[in-house]
Amino acid sequence: GNYTGRTPRLSTVSGAGTGTLATTQTLIAKGFMRYKFAQWPSSVTVSVGILVHNDRFLIGRRPPGVRLAGLWEFPGGKLEPGEDARACVVREMREELGLDVQVEGALAVIAHDDADLTVTLHPFLCRIAGGNAPPPVIQPRANSELRWVTARELEDYPFPRANAPLLASVRGILEGTAVSNRGGATAEEV
Repeated sequence: GNYTGRTPRLSTVSGAGTGTLATTQTLIAKGFMRYKFAQWPSSVTVSVGILVHNDRFLIGRRPPGVRLAGLWEFPGGKLEPGEDARACVVREMREELGLDVQVEGALAVIAHDDADLTVTLHPFLCRIAGGNAPPPVIQPRANSELRWVTARELEDYPFPRANAPLLASVRGILEGTAVSNRGGATAEEV
């Protein structure tokens, strides 16, 4: 179905038993969730790489069986304990994409409260280290699919709600009005 990251009503999940354990096991088996509710954090901090190459941005589709499955996102991942947000995005790009990137600048941090999770996004504008060759073909490791898209094409892909301010910033990069953590730097300064 059209899973949006929220727990489906039990009446819509066929075979859901009664009781918390039976329900959790059924939801896990049917791919609606990976972990029991008690294992989900109430907040998460993520570094996001806005990878730009030849005026295109790299986006990935979230794989089945994870929160917000099927939606699109910029690559990135959770900060590890004690890790700096900038170092995290470099590590995640290497782990998820097999790419070494150069961080060009930081965009404004985004905090988003959902019903059961607070997400803090640390977005960074990145470029592939060492070149202007055509966008490389990248085998997805953490996403089910990857695409290089223009800023205008981003509107054709459904992203999580937490990404709305980030998408506006990406459009602002092209228009020279992006807000960064360095006091409103424009695309030329970032």
